[in-house]
Amino acid sequence: MTRRLPDGRRKIYQYIGRYWWKISYCGKRGKTSRVCWKYVGREKPKELQDLPDPPPNPLSGLHYIVDGDDVILDERMYERFKWVFSAYKVEEVDEEPSPQQSRG
Repeated sequence: MTRRLPDGRRKIYQYIGRYWWKISYCGKRGKTSRVCWKYVGREKPKELQDLPDPPPNPLSGLHYIVDGDDVILDERMYERFKWVFSAYKVEEVDEEPSPQQSRG
């Protein structure tokens, strides 16, 4: 989702997971119709209970460590999510990074 700030800059929000939004008409600017996005929450709204749930997040369960410019994960995690890293150079390492660098 993109939002224009008062100073003219754009802020981009990226959401990974299940979030619910309501879209409504907000008027026109010139010839262009505008819509407003209102955050409803993480739980499915009551009026949508009859619709199927969205698919599960494909990145759920991904755990990794950031070490400078490197992303480090164990071999089992890599095998499960290797499709995410297919465009990157992969190197095997034998040392364990420190626990305070853990992310994800």
